[in-house]
Amino acid sequence: MIALICGKREEGKSTRAISLALAYSPRVIILDHRSQFELGTIVHTPDELWEALDETNGIVVYQLFLDVGAKASEEIEQVIEVVRQVWLRGREHNPESRFTFIVDEAGELSKHGSMGLALHRMIRQIRLDTVQVLLLCHRPMDISTSFRSLITDMYLFNTTDQNDLEWLREAGVPESDIEEVQDLPRFHHIHVVMRTRQKQSEKFEKPEAWRVDWEGNHAVNA
Repeated sequence: MIALICGKREEGKSTRAISLALAYSPRVIILDHRSQFELGTIVHTPDELWEALDETNGIVVYQLFLDVGAKASEEIEQVIEVVRQVWLRGREHNPESRFTFIVDEAGELSKHGSMGLALHRMIRQIRLDTVQVLLLCHRPMDISTSFRSLITDMYLFNTTDQNDLEWLREAGVPESDIEEVQDLPRFHHIHVVMRTRQKQSEKFEKPEAWRVDWEGNHAVNA
């Protein structure tokens, strides 16, 4: 699954990503350049990332302290290459191994030159039966249009901006879902399956059914 998870701040995007990731596999790699994810093993260099991935089969968070720019670009490209190599190594030595790659603030990366190209290339190369990619953003229109054809699923929290709604229309989201997403309460969201001609959607109105704490346990009051 290549999923876009989008919505306003504090709607539950990060928690939803963690719940989806842990339901898929205990191994999770997170690219976090806003220090949003304080969990698992936290690393700050590509070498530390390699070491952590060799030592644990759990959650590894790569925290980037630089703003997206020239200096950060090379570092992020290296991280994406590490993730690609982890997939290649797993395909060769353990074809059944699976993991999730979460990209926070994916809009900034997808439109930023070589970083966007590196991420796009990696997503096109991986097999969806062994890797799940979750792209988090505040606004759909932040995502480069070149990524639209790669997205298999969307998790849409409350969205009201007309430019964002138009982006969703152009991406093929049914009009009925676009109408509903404008009135969603906090934590409620719609899952739209984009892989089929006839789009399928499911509305999540009970946050307690999917909200988890950072250890993967259900946390109804979190």
